Amino acid sequence: CFRQVKVSPITDPAVLEPLSHDKHWEVRRAAAAQITDPAVLERLSHDKRWEVRRAAAERITDPAVLERLMHDEDRRVRRAAAERFIDGWVGDRRNLDPAILERLTHDEDRRVRRAAVQRITDLAVLERLMHDEDRRVRRAAVRRIWRSLF
Repeated sequence: CFRQVKVSPITDPAVLEPLSHDKHWEVRRAAAAQITDPAVLERLSHDKRWEVRRAAAERITDPAVLERLMHDEDRRVRRAAAERFIDGWVGDRRNLDPAILERLTHDEDRRVRRAAVQRITDLAVLERLMHDEDRRVRRAAVRRIWRSLF
């Protein structure tokens, strides 16, 4: 007979920080998903593996680091950074820097544009995105506008 043991996530920085230096990217990614130390997350945002950079982007709160990651070579990192940036924006989303918003909605990857659409509240931007080349972005823009009306 086996007993189930409930294991809580490791949150102790003394344990997580050394794991962020591990030679295996999977360990670094797992550490990045739990770490809250801004300095360690910033370092992991430069990791050679996109999986680690994406995990770090999902936890980072520094807007400057997220802005840099929105220019990452990998679309998955850009998308995670865009989502985190917009979701974590302090204050009214209508005050989001128009240059950043413009960059996100013109990203070459449709998934980044769609992620941005799902978080945008500016109706003028959403109306423009109703004419995006990708049907999924157009559909997301229409749905976002529809939700804002009701």
